[in-house]
Amino acid sequence: MVDDGSECWNWTSALDTSGYGAFWLDGKSTSAHRLAWKIFNGHIPDGMLTLHKCDNPACVNPDHMFIGTDMDNMIDMDSKNRRSTGPRLKEGEVWLVRRLGKAGVAQRKIAKMFKVCQWTIWNILNRKEVTT
Repeated sequence: MVDDGSECWNWTSALDTSGYGAFWLDGKSTSAHRLAWKIFNGHIPDGMLTLHKCDNPACVNPDHMFIGTDMDNMIDMDSKNRRSTGPRLKEGEVWLVRRLGKAGVAQRKIAKMFKVCQWTIWNILNRKEVTT
C-alpha cells in the first residue's frame, strides 16, 4: 500500500525471477507493470524505467508507479533503505545463493533472506560479485 491508501493490484500469473509480472506478447517477454502503465498513462520514453512507490514488484496498480531513470531508482532505493551498503556475502552464502537461484527461487526472495538488495543477488547469480 502507498500513502494514498490504495491497495496493490498483484499480478496473479507468471512472475520473473525478480518477482515482476511477466507474460509473452507478440513473441517476446513483456513486463506486466510496464504494460499497465502504458494502458493507463501512455508511452514510456526510451531508456526510462517504471518504478514502484509500493516496492512490490508484482503490483500493476498504475497509481503505485512513476517513471524514472536508473539514478532515480537508486535514489528511491537509498531513501527507503532497500540497497545494501553492508559487507558482501561470505563464500558459503554465495554458494547457497547460487543453489537457490538454480532451484528457481526469485532473486527478490533470496535478497530478503540474506538482507541484501536484489542487485547483489543478480551479481552473484551472474558471477559478477566478489566474495569477502
